[in-house]
Amino acid sequence: MKRIVLLVLVFLIAGCGRQPDPTFDNSVVMRKAEPLTDPRDGRTYQTVRIGTQVWMAENLNYGVAVEDCEQSDNSIAEKTFYNNDPDAEQAYGALYTWNEAMQWTQQQGAQGVCPPGWHVPTREDWAYAAQRARCRFIRTKTQSIKNRFHFLGRKQCDRIHSHLVRGGLS
Repeated sequence: MKRIVLLVLVFLIAGCGRQPDPTFDNSVVMRKAEPLTDPRDGRTYQTVRIGTQVWMAENLNYGVAVEDCEQSDNSIAEKTFYNNDPDAEQAYGALYTWNEAMQWTQQQGAQGVCPPGWHVPTREDWAYAAQRARCRFIRTKTQSIKNRFHFLGRKQCDRIHSHLVRGGLS
């Protein structure tokens, strides 16, 4: 089963996963999956299944809180919050730089800050999820998240779009 977790990063959004489950019925584009409990801190996250992949439906919030840009290669998962405001944790979860999210490796599909058995999604993971939802993403020049990406073609694209939360500097 492919498991992917959504992380709001300082500069982009990332996620985590496993190998696809060949017995899964791909006819359902997106549906709720079993919740994930992170064994490192006991937090529980809702998940959704897109095709053979399982993605976190909530932002990861794991690690030690530090100020923006003070994340370092020290084998400790370090997070920050939008505007360095811990009250923003409820709305956005934790923010990670790309290097911190990957835990300072360049290996595609690395676990990074994800729970055990999950990984930061690769371009192929993102492309697969978009293809399964039959959505096309078109970046526009406007700053509004509602206008930043146009989801074309299907109702599930609108459902995905309506659940996006702008965070960080992406």
